[in-house]
Amino acid sequence: MSDITQSTKQLGDALKLVFQILDFSRDLERNKEDGAFRDDGGSIDYVFDASLFEIFVHPHLRRGTVTSLHAGSWAVDAQDRPEWNAYVAQTALATMEYLVDGTLPGQEQGAIYISEWHRWELRWRLTALRDQQIRRLKEARADEVRSRFKNVIDALEAWKLRPDQLKVSVNDRMLIQDFERFKAASAPESEQKSYLTTRLSIAALAADRILEPVEQLRRLVTEPLRTNFKTLHLHLKTPPAEADWPEIQADTRKWYDALAAECGLKGITIVPPTAEGDEAPQRNQHVDESGRHRSVGALRDDARTLALVRWAARRVAAASANRKLIYVTADDVVFDAYRRWYANLNPQRDKEYSEAFILRRLTQYAPSINLIDSGLVRGDAYKDLFKELLRVLETMLLPLNLSRVANPAPETVVTRMRELMALRLTVREPIENDPVYDPLVKLLRRKDPTKFLAELQSLMSSLREFERAALAQCNGLIDRRVKAVEREFLSLGDAKDSYDSSVAFEQYISGIVSQLIESSGNMALPLALEFINAWRPPERGVLSRVPVALRLTLTVGNRKVEIGDLLEQRVAGDSMAPLITDKDRSALFEQPGLVFAIAAAQRVTSGDWSNAQHFAETALVSEEDRLPQAQSLPQDAQSAEILYLNALVRRFRMGEIGAATTPSAARRIERHYMDALRLLNACVDYHSTLADEQPPMRVMRTWSERAALHLFFAGSHCKFVCRGDDDEGERRAVVALDKAEVDLKACLNMVMVITQGDAPIGHEEFMHKIERQFIANIAAAAVLRSFCANARMGSERQLLPSCPDTARRVRLVLDTYRSTAHPAMLADLLGFLVLSEDADAQSELMRLKWPDHRQGNLYLDRLVFEAVKRKFRS
Repeated sequence: MSDITQSTKQLGDALKLVFQILDFSRDLERNKEDGAFRDDGGSIDYVFDASLFEIFVHPHLRRGTVTSLHAGSWAVDAQDRPEWNAYVAQTALATMEYLVDGTLPGQEQGAIYISEWHRWELRWRLTALRDQQIRRLKEARADEVRSRFKNVIDALEAWKLRPDQLKVSVNDRMLIQDFERFKAASAPESEQKSYLTTRLSIAALAADRILEPVEQLRRLVTEPLRTNFKTLHLHLKTPPAEADWPEIQADTRKWYDALAAECGLKGITIVPPTAEGDEAPQRNQHVDESGRHRSVGALRDDARTLALVRWAARRVAAASANRKLIYVTADDVVFDAYRRWYANLNPQRDKEYSEAFILRRLTQYAPSINLIDSGLVRGDAYKDLFKELLRVLETMLLPLNLSRVANPAPETVVTRMRELMALRLTVREPIENDPVYDPLVKLLRRKDPTKFLAELQSLMSSLREFERAALAQCNGLIDRRVKAVEREFLSLGDAKDSYDSSVAFEQYISGIVSQLIESSGNMALPLALEFINAWRPPERGVLSRVPVALRLTLTVGNRKVEIGDLLEQRVAGDSMAPLITDKDRSALFEQPGLVFAIAAAQRVTSGDWSNAQHFAETALVSEEDRLPQAQSLPQDAQSAEILYLNALVRRFRMGEIGAATTPSAARRIERHYMDALRLLNACVDYHSTLADEQPPMRVMRTWSERAALHLFFAGSHCKFVCRGDDDEGERRAVVALDKAEVDLKACLNMVMVITQGDAPIGHEEFMHKIERQFIANIAAAAVLRSFCANARMGSERQLLPSCPDTARRVRLVLDTYRSTAHPAMLADLLGFLVLSEDADAQSELMRLKWPDHRQGNLYLDRLVFEAVKRKFRS
């Protein structure tokens, strides 16, 4: 290699290191800013990205490498250094321990805020990780698992040794050198033992990929860590009002575009929804470890979270100068997209220019940066060393400051030049070829690139040594962990005399796995309780869809509380009391499936279909855990109601999609339809086997719900509703209508029997709710049938307007619920009466207006509403 070529390469290497140090310095500056805010009496609300917890479980993941100066990206020659790799995972592990310890600057009571979207993502991620790690643990050889445990015990044994016995027994050249230097500095015996114990412990924990992840997962889903998780918008002192969500949603769309653009810059492929659609969060939210793919669902949740966090940060800052909100992430797509937007704001054009920079990168919480702020280190030695390193960093960045003065960029860019210059690392074109940085390149050429690069590498070597030393000072975090493991192990009888007891070891492993499975099933329980506590009935005039005739029963001692009735009372304004009183709350913890079902029912009432599905599905999983011996659900009344609720939510999710106008929409509708149908068929089978007075009405209710499901499917495929020209879709609509009318005829037959004297005593209101539902469905079936021009008229034609008694029942439902019913339901009822030649129905139908507010609306409802008005306009 010629001298010129060598010099050019060294210049490029030096520039890369300078820009990386600049990037690192931004984390230092933000760290200093947060510490100063705390010192001035400020408090900070910390919002965590869900992806952080994957690093908590697996510190060797790619995203965790940003915490360490031993990462391969910091190597000038880009060679793999096995002796460095171990310290990357150790630093990530210590960083995450600090993050979840509850002692961040200004943090109150250890609260960890998460957006509702990321909280669901975390729930699915942890479930997938749990199953994966338990499988790995079962498949691992005994010696693989026990070797890690022995390494931890050996580390603890260092406390029992004399000073002359202290030595490093592992094959780690850098650890040996570090410890020898530490001893040579005449450190006291207690500090030597602490140093060695902590370094050996953290090395053993970070190296283990079998038992350690299972223990970490158990910590996440059990007390006290689990109770620190708080859902952001439910715990804000001024939570978003209904009027605020359109602003947040508009910002969400902007952030989605920005995140998608950032993926393009980084060469990341955005994966569209699968056939299951966005309703399969445990699959759709996954981000592969290579970082080369990102799902649409995950990107959308990141955009929603960014929009909500920005909104919340503005409100928090406006409410108090002594409080602020920040968002901690390990996602370089999110972080770079945000700072790219922030650095390019124009003070004359953009009102957001005055906003504080609210994102924090995982790097900022690495041990080497936070030793003093964490309170884990006392004394001046490390503080002085850290300050000295900061001064050296500033000296190394001096050329950038000089270049900045010479840069011709306008002031609006120069003011945030450091962020923009740090982002230059994301561009593949060599920095030395970029004309923007000509002044810097010329300056470094005059300084002798070879010498400057050597100075940089010497600085990096010192920083890495400091990073390793910082690990030893995390004893307050790491020793606490390993000693808790030791205590738990020693509590197993025959382990007290020997760490090699195979019986005790097997008991320990079995106990961890059992507790993990039991606790992770209720991971979302605090979230459900938060939603239940925060729920308020929709305001009058806002559309709501109370789950009709839902029979969720909370048993408190000898007393039964009917949740479905209480929901309707609150929506009707007949009661303003909390849905669950304080005296009933303790009973909820014994019935987790019911807790999730109540939260789902509330979300349906509020038209929050996504969370309704999340909670309903979690209730179903909880019931499966409660009845593990069951071959198929339902096995009792509660599980049957939860199946019914899941089917109801699936139908609403179909309605949210609207029409099957694209292959993707058709697949998603089909999936919801088949899943809901399977659940309802199971409910019918269960109730049909019972002989008491309630099941006949529940069978009728399930028939009516199954008919409504068929009707939603038919509406999604009807050409007149979809404004398309799909003959196959029309055929499928007719088949679904036939099935709906079979169920509705069965409802009519049964209600006639019941009203002839066999109505169960005490359940008259339940009967009225069911009748209202299936009569409205009969009207909808008639109207949809009239849309299908070539539809054959089957034997169920007697349900339609030719039956005077049915028309009378439709008129009665219309007159009873005219002021409270959903406009889509009113349109169906009036359309039926027009078909029945009711003279007044047409003019009333034409006066119907679609509501302006969004809550409670389904896209399919609006499509059918508009189709009915078009059809009966003349």
